[in-house]
Amino acid sequence: MMDKTLISNVDNKSVYLINDDKVPFYVSIPVNKEVSDYTIVINIFGQPDKINPSISNMAMISQEVINIYDSFKDNTVAVVTPIVDGNGIEQVRLSNSEEIFVYMDKVISYLINQSYKVLSSEGFSISKVVKLYNNQLFENFNNWFINKYNGRVILYNDYEKSTVNIQSQRDVVPENVPVVDPEAQMIANRVLDDTSGLDSVKEEEVLPESDVREPGFVSYVLLGVVVVVVTLVILYMLL
Repeated sequence: MMDKTLISNVDNKSVYLINDDKVPFYVSIPVNKEVSDYTIVINIFGQPDKINPSISNMAMISQEVINIYDSFKDNTVAVVTPIVDGNGIEQVRLSNSEEIFVYMDKVISYLINQSYKVLSSEGFSISKVVKLYNNQLFENFNNWFINKYNGRVILYNDYEKSTVNIQSQRDVVPENVPVVDPEAQMIANRVLDDTSGLDSVKEEEVLPESDVREPGFVSYVLLGVVVVVVTLVILYMLL
């Protein structure tokens, strides 16, 4: 079940908090519905505790949300910012662990599905291509995620270039970043366990299947051609 609460109006979009029982998130809904296809942009925020209603007060959250969404000037996109455990986000940033990346993949896939439902209920037509905001703090994960979905998800860089990006300022990595200690790893593992029940994304709704043929299919075709040619040669020699 999802409850939708208006947090702020920023430029030509309204930003809502979606109180999902598994992964709550913020989503910007454009005021203009005349564009043929709107695009979902997944925005992994480096300091999620600042926008988490269970940790921060709503006055601070509202200002932080305004700062984040004011950086996105493109009114043809719906920007989705998940509220996830801060320790889990640190793991994604600091680690190259496949397990951690799979955890974030599961979260994003769930978000795509849920935000698609929200936007569709508002009457929006949604693009089949999903975009991932290119936050350099998560470069390793970004590359892993883009390569996994190979064309169905692409990086998004179209934020306001004429001003300093506010989110980038807030996501600056401290100079003395502590290494991941065992306790933090245990917290991250609990986060992984908490997401074990997430529904998988309905790829036919948001992420189209690739038209590229599998290598095995091509090899079978070539084998068939060779068999036909050899058969014709043998028949010719018998005549």
